[in-house]
Amino acid sequence: MVLLLALFVGGVAEADSPKVYLGGMPISINMVEEGLVVMSIDEVVGKEGVTSPALKAGLQPGDVLVRMNGKPIPTRRAVQKVLDEAQGRDIDMEISRNGQTLTLSIQPEYDMQLKGYRLGLYLKEGVSGIGTVSFIHPRNGAFGALGHAIVNPDSQTVAEPYGGHIYPTQITHVQKGTAGRTGQLNGPIGEGSSVGNVCKNTHCGIFGVADESLWRDRPLVSLASKSEVHPGEAVIISTVYGDKPKGYAVQILEVKRHAKGKEKGILLQVVDSRLLEKTGGIVQGMSGSPILQNGRLVGAVTHVVVADPTKGYGILIEHMLSEAE
Repeated sequence: MVLLLALFVGGVAEADSPKVYLGGMPISINMVEEGLVVMSIDEVVGKEGVTSPALKAGLQPGDVLVRMNGKPIPTRRAVQKVLDEAQGRDIDMEISRNGQTLTLSIQPEYDMQLKGYRLGLYLKEGVSGIGTVSFIHPRNGAFGALGHAIVNPDSQTVAEPYGGHIYPTQITHVQKGTAGRTGQLNGPIGEGSSVGNVCKNTHCGIFGVADESLWRDRPLVSLASKSEVHPGEAVIISTVYGDKPKGYAVQILEVKRHAKGKEKGILLQVVDSRLLEKTGGIVQGMSGSPILQNGRLVGAVTHVVVADPTKGYGILIEHMLSEAE
């Protein structure tokens, strides 16, 4: 895994690099903590009757599937791609079992009911979803996104980004937010080629290194310290359709420079009629959307106020950048 280089010292931009590329692009995120977990062994209705390739190969519930034919498999979609390529030929599987690495051979079976090659097991993916890029460093492609941690829904702990990747995506439709009900941006997750690795997952966001294809057309923007952020007019950069970021007017209502929960250092309200019509305000998937004030990057959107989706919270960019070291 590529390690992040230090970007900022003490929350202040380095003298020779005072600007970052502006985010606002939607990404899908797949963070596998330990690979694909074997949840259960199942049967396949094959040409000669019911069978279980997984059972024959010696797989057990709790095994972690890491690679197939030498290829990392962060998603079930990646597993199916290997199966389609193998066309029933034996596949070498690297698994982790009780801290030990094992290599097993498995022969997929063509399922007569599902019309495709199957292994006869149920795999659980890592944590995945849609979010927004906040910034990219021009020197080394290091990025920050979301402005808050990705939490494992099962353990309610901050997920460890083992094998974490980001993918380009397009917003295909929006579930509009209403009072008491959080809206959501929707689009493909984990499709196409990865455009970056996730190296860190913290309460201030996810951080990693991105390919140039993610940010080559984005403008450079100056940074603002937390002491310079103030209540008043601002703009958030977000993508609520397709893959092209746009600016939407907001009002910064309150700035909490020393808030214990850094993800809620800014309270803002959407006042742009276009965004209110499309989304109802702040919705899931907009997390990480850059906040600009007086043309400078001051923060990133993190949460919605559920009782009033026109309002939301943001993290001060200085706090986010301090985690990107």
